[in-house]
Amino acid sequence: MRRALASQALLKVLDQALSSTVNLLGSVFAAWALDVEEFGAFGLLVAAYLASAGLGRAVAGDALLLRGEPGGTGPTGGAVGAAALVGVVCGALVAAVGLVLVDGTAADGVLVLSVLLPLLLVQDSLRYVAYLDGRALHAAASSAGWVVLSLLAMLLLAQTSPSLPQVVAAWAVPGAVVGVATLRLYRRQVQPRQVLPWFIHTRRLTPPLLGDYVIVAIAQQGLLYAVTWTTGLSGAAAVRGALVLLGPINVLVAGASTSLVPRIRFSAVEGRAALLRACASASGVLVVSAAVSGAVVLVLGPVFGQLVLGRSWSVVAPVLPYSAVALSLFAATVAPITGVRVLGRAGSATALAAVLLAPTSVAFVVGAALDGARGAVIGQCLVAAVGLVAWWLLLARLSARLGDPHQVGA
Repeated sequence: MRRALASQALLKVLDQALSSTVNLLGSVFAAWALDVEEFGAFGLLVAAYLASAGLGRAVAGDALLLRGEPGGTGPTGGAVGAAALVGVVCGALVAAVGLVLVDGTAADGVLVLSVLLPLLLVQDSLRYVAYLDGRALHAAASSAGWVVLSLLAMLLLAQTSPSLPQVVAAWAVPGAVVGVATLRLYRRQVQPRQVLPWFIHTRRLTPPLLGDYVIVAIAQQGLLYAVTWTTGLSGAAAVRGALVLLGPINVLVAGASTSLVPRIRFSAVEGRAALLRACASASGVLVVSAAVSGAVVLVLGPVFGQLVLGRSWSVVAPVLPYSAVALSLFAATVAPITGVRVLGRAGSATALAAVLLAPTSVAFVVGAALDGARGAVIGQCLVAAVGLVAWWLLLARLSARLGDPHQVGA
């Protein structure tokens, strides 16, 4: 039993890594194939997809794991349809906003993503169906299929001079194709008639999950939009390019956010001192790992950046050091955030994240207005430092009552 659970956990990590690889692959190809401003536009479209996927996971991803029934019985059969509905709404919003702000090939790229979003969210939600059924291998295979088909499409396009809509299609169409193919595999567990019952079944769970994802989307993607608003698409290219080069740190943080939970939960049972020591040691390891990874990228920057990003490297170079600092600070917050949630105080975590949104937004906009993309990222560093202190203070306050075993939540 333990071996099976460990195997499923490893396959989930593999699936998450493959899912991230798709976006990384698309961004690298866009940086090489397009000019700087078009690469910035592609970065905005990736951000729009990630925000939409987050909303889809709140409705039919995390909610599925928390309230779903294996085999798609009852209202669970409506989860995938609910994700598709979120995709339709998000696609319409992306098209409405995008077509007002851009024109030409950028507008065509917006339309491509808008049309494909429902199927992309179906593909994403079916990964969670596979998790629920104990078939994480199916999820990993789905993500691997998207990677392979995207790579083939990009290799074919590399022989030409592709436009932004073609690059978007090479990245997104394979995901839609894999979504349709996976849908056929799970067709007995997808019941469109159960969409409304699914919404009713999760009516108390979905709002807080949506709130969490909206907060995360603003905190993570808000920087990109603030920079674009004040400096244009070249600023978006700078921010997206830095995230591509620092991808290993993002993978480290994402993996830690999952793997740290059992260790920190066990330490919480032993008492407040053990919990704080576990969080402090985990933060130390994450910060050192992130800092070393960032230092390596910075040292190799002139060669590595040019190799990976091509002509877009010139706008990324001034931003990269500050992005590395910001990601290291974010890495340090993973453990205290996990500690707060292990204590069963998810509401407190959400409240603090919401409070931090205002200074985060102000720092993004003011920083971008003063010094473009670099100023916005410096603002991000300042807010990340404030957030790190705030999370530790919250953990210290909540853990003071750890003597009561009921403080350790599920």
